[in-house]
Amino acid sequence: MARLDFKFSFGKEVNSDFHVICVKKDQWQSQLDQELKDLATKYAFEGKEGQKFLHQTKDKARLVIACGENFLKTGRIIYTLTKDFPYNAHISLICHGFEKHEIQDIVIGLKLQAYEFMSYKTVFEESYKKRQNAFHIVSDLDIAGDVMNYDPVIDGVMFTKDLSNEPANMLYPETLAEQIKEKLKGLPITVKILDVPAMEKLGMGGILAVGRGSIRPPRMIILEYKGGPINEPSLAFVGKAVTFDTGGISIKPSASMEDMKHDMTGGATVAGLFYALAKRGAKVNVIGVIGAAENMADGDAYRPSDIVKTASGKTIEVLNTDAEGRVVLSDALWYASNYKPKLIIDLATLTGAITVGLSSIFAGIFTESDALAARLSEAAEAVGEPVWRMPLHKSFTKAIKSKIADVRNTSTIKGGGSSTAAAFLREFVPKEIDWCHMDIAGVAYGITSDHLDKEGASGFGVRLLDAFVREYEK
Repeated sequence: MARLDFKFSFGKEVNSDFHVICVKKDQWQSQLDQELKDLATKYAFEGKEGQKFLHQTKDKARLVIACGENFLKTGRIIYTLTKDFPYNAHISLICHGFEKHEIQDIVIGLKLQAYEFMSYKTVFEESYKKRQNAFHIVSDLDIAGDVMNYDPVIDGVMFTKDLSNEPANMLYPETLAEQIKEKLKGLPITVKILDVPAMEKLGMGGILAVGRGSIRPPRMIILEYKGGPINEPSLAFVGKAVTFDTGGISIKPSASMEDMKHDMTGGATVAGLFYALAKRGAKVNVIGVIGAAENMADGDAYRPSDIVKTASGKTIEVLNTDAEGRVVLSDALWYASNYKPKLIIDLATLTGAITVGLSSIFAGIFTESDALAARLSEAAEAVGEPVWRMPLHKSFTKAIKSKIADVRNTSTIKGGGSSTAAAFLREFVPKEIDWCHMDIAGVAYGITSDHLDKEGASGFGVRLLDAFVREYEK
């Protein structure tokens, strides 16, 4: 069980004894009846974001909560406050004076906050097993369609979170491919999986080198969804899926190494996005390429000083085996480029360096296209998954040039690790294709800013890219 499947209904009238009354800071007095306004004075309630008070009688309970501009956060708080309500409670969520998108965000925040990864709990908490609460959204607006039609995207986020939260002994390249194929079964998506012989035939020396040290062989997973005109060029999304990253021979410190099960979140995000797009019937053509490998230290593992030849024909001088994600992506980006897509966006938990500047608040985006950066930034702002454009400069390209190969997988300069990694990836995408690299290392897991107050995988990116794709459907 990965989510609580609450029931939702909609109407203009309250139909339960549990009321959650949402108010805005500038309108709260007009949104409350006289009794609650008097109580607000008693509790020093001023409508400031996050302020709340509970009034309970023998007949009903009314919880008043003040919203700020982040309505996702409001939904998150509502779930946290109501999860201890009696089991099977029917809760009226009163949203008078709110716009459609604001109510939708409240519901999205509530649904996402209710996620729990429980697959390996043999004893469920009683409070979790019994949770069957129903929410009745009270508004004068006709919002049922807007709210419920977004469920495929929520399901896509949940799929991404499920994949990313899996332990590495259960989820490795082969099982990742199998789980994606199984989840997408019945949807209009073609799934193609390249095994080692197929990748050897294509000369994919990058992903094969990274996977060499593991008994779990790598896989390249290709997804095709054709919802748009037949001759319309596709949008391509590429994901890094290193199902566990020890760092290889350049081994990582032991502290927090358990988090490296999340190093496949870029690929998981692509999978979740495809589920969302196909389930909602997006009118666009999309290609997905997921490079899946496990980076282990072994007698056959690739080494610092190795020269690796990629499918593009370009060679890589390996100086650090812990800079493996870009080596995997070199082949995945080449494969996606062969479709001659309209654009390519890759997602990867690529560098710890991105968190130095952007913490767990922003994903970093790297692109030479102002238009592409603007579109991604607008989509990010719309769904509350913020991005920040980072520099992609010729100095960084110069820093990853090798004396004995075409490129090297770490740079010759101090600092700028995220930018030099992006410059490396740029070498494997034809110049005529618009491309953007999204480094999600800071936002893919853990408690990420106001996005969600949950540990584990955040699901960041699915909603953002769904919003981005919608602009191409108009």
